[in-house]
Amino acid sequence: MNTSPLANPYSTATRFSAAERHRMNTQFALHTAPAVQRALNTIGGPAGKYVLDIGSGFGAVVSAFAPPEVTPCELRLVDCNAELLAMAADRAREAGLRNATFLGAIDQQPLPAALCGNDLVLCSFAATHLIDLSTGLHNMARALRPHGLLVVTDVDYCASLTQGCEATAECLSEVQAKLHIRTLSSDLPRLALQAGLRPLPGLFSGDWLHTYEGVNAVRDVALGFVGQFHEDDPAFAFWSRIGPQARLLLRRMTHVYALA
Repeated sequence: MNTSPLANPYSTATRFSAAERHRMNTQFALHTAPAVQRALNTIGGPAGKYVLDIGSGFGAVVSAFAPPEVTPCELRLVDCNAELLAMAADRAREAGLRNATFLGAIDQQPLPAALCGNDLVLCSFAATHLIDLSTGLHNMARALRPHGLLVVTDVDYCASLTQGCEATAECLSEVQAKLHIRTLSSDLPRLALQAGLRPLPGLFSGDWLHTYEGVNAVRDVALGFVGQFHEDDPAFAFWSRIGPQARLLLRRMTHVYALA
């Protein structure tokens, strides 16, 4: 097991509050769970399958496998943050899911062979955090079994727009400055093909602008993670001043791939 977590583009976000856990659970339910369900239906359901969650965070994926009769054979959890990984593993155990964990970053080293051969690989809001998307996708492809599926859901902050509130625009700009990958929506399909992954558009893959309006939607939901930054982080000051006229159009992405 790799015990050297990668320096994270969002490394200033260190407070794992109840509000942030709620936000991530909500984001998963709205933007990732439907794609996961479609992928699971395509591979014959989760029963007896091996599922790998890259960038598991607080373990929001566990909510997709609540009823005992539809649990995977094993849920594998990967994260470069040891505290988050422990939270996700605890959540899986509490739900009665057999699980295995790997501490590390998917773009820095491949998974050990014992954690490969997965029926479903999920990368939910994790591609944005990678430093090397190409290597990460090659390692995701290596983690799949033949006929397995890779589901990637994310936000391209650099292809997102703001209206009506200067503080929102400044906050988004500070978030963009933290990213290593600044052209995610164009790089992802191109680099996936180079990694030997073919898109499956029939599973309702695509990119779209999702609109958030008002303080609660823009600050606390769409950009809620900024509230976890240290208060001396430049993004935090702008985030705290987001007003009621704020409007944010986030470029959301749902892509499903199989081995070519």
